[in-house]
Amino acid sequence: MPEKPAAERTEQPTPKKLERARKKGQVPQSQELTSMVTLLALILILALLAPGFLKWSVTQVRGGMSCETAAFTDSLTFWKFAKARIVDSILIICPILAALFAGSILACAAISGLNFAPEAVTLKFNQLNPVEGFAKLINARSMVKLLVSIFKLLFVSLIVWFYLKSRLDMLARLRWAWSAPMLAATAKIILGLLIRVGIALLVIGIADALYQKWKYIQDLKMTRQEVKRERKDIDGSPEVKSRMRRLQIEMSRSRMLR
Repeated sequence: MPEKPAAERTEQPTPKKLERARKKGQVPQSQELTSMVTLLALILILALLAPGFLKWSVTQVRGGMSCETAAFTDSLTFWKFAKARIVDSILIICPILAALFAGSILACAAISGLNFAPEAVTLKFNQLNPVEGFAKLINARSMVKLLVSIFKLLFVSLIVWFYLKSRLDMLARLRWAWSAPMLAATAKIILGLLIRVGIALLVIGIADALYQKWKYIQDLKMTRQEVKRERKDIDGSPEVKSRMRRLQIEMSRSRMLR
């Protein structure tokens, strides 16, 4: 059925239509908010793990540099040494991956709630049309996304520039610092920069999420005729309902006459 013009679709979508859309996997989504929440989760977990991670890194580097090759009498000894380092690395990476996963799930749940739609993941060969796919790449919505991306890049670049400009004296003094103070100061600058960029992008993500929810409702709006038809399907046709009432009245009269 062809899509009705937007001017005719003036009614809010009914709960039944919203439910049908969710079953098809059609829910409001904001890639901006998901990316930003994931980035903030990464920054948070790195800030929490930074002291321990720095200490672990120094220990690993010192251990690797001070290890004598003569200690590896055979390949089995070397494998045990390498396996211990691999296990330690995995244990460090696991909390970071868990934070990224939790951040993405939290962002999706905040926008539209958790929703699993098997119909959305089924392969539909009738939709594999290269011409339509290319047309979607150059439509108006894609151009808007491109402009938003350019604005976001400029916005973030300004934040980075003003932040680093205010830290030029500190950066200049780092060349005379020892390795440990230099690493600590560099980590502090990077963390401060990430926090500022993350907050700025989170504001953009929230604005994008609000727009996507509004656009989602606009796309699902219905015409008055569609609303009437859906109410008729739910409540039943008026003709059928009047006929049922007549039959009930006739049956009650026949029982009274008996």
